[in-house]
Amino acid sequence: MAANIPVWDSIVESWNKTYGVKGSFWAAFAIMIAIAIGFGIIEGLIPRTAAIVSALSSLIAFLLRAGTIYMGILRARNAPVSYQQVFRAMRFDLGLKVVIVYILQVLISIPFIAIIVIGVIAGAWNAIIGIILGLVGAISLIYISVRIAFGMCYVVDKETGPWNAIKLSFKVTRDHVWSLIGVFLLFFCLFVISAIPLGIGLIWTLPCSFVLYGLLYQKLIG
Repeated sequence: MAANIPVWDSIVESWNKTYGVKGSFWAAFAIMIAIAIGFGIIEGLIPRTAAIVSALSSLIAFLLRAGTIYMGILRARNAPVSYQQVFRAMRFDLGLKVVIVYILQVLISIPFIAIIVIGVIAGAWNAIIGIILGLVGAISLIYISVRIAFGMCYVVDKETGPWNAIKLSFKVTRDHVWSLIGVFLLFFCLFVISAIPLGIGLIWTLPCSFVLYGLLYQKLIG
């Protein structure tokens, strides 16, 4: 079993590990932005293909984000990090696994989202029932989201099959749910604060978010 995950120390460690690799991450972000702009231009020039171009653009952006997750994992291990690793999931077999694990994560979340929606609808007739259902759905969704959150890491890191990746994520997070929720909530607050002064703080916190994700995964798998 992995060691306990300290909330504040994990964020500090990921922050320290961000030094020296911000350039690589921002080069990867620049590639993603450039590709998005390129697809936007094509969509504008050929309106009839807008739906296809938009779907393709979203898919490529998603696969590139998976590559950025891999960069975060490598940095957590103090391994060399390069912006070129952003293309890791562009390989067909691995890219397919990345897409499937994401679809599985969405499908697993749907029942809990449905509870929240039912709570909102029920609230129109009975506020108390609506609040109870909404809270149960929200808490359950947060819990299950944390349990399956590292499936993507297993896929991009070890090329694990999608369903096995979900199961492994569920297994390694078993004893760390509340610590992980604490880390995610605290970092989210810091992320929002960093975006307030004209977004300048995002220069550090955006790369740090991927390093933190990789670091938590590394701590979980021990």
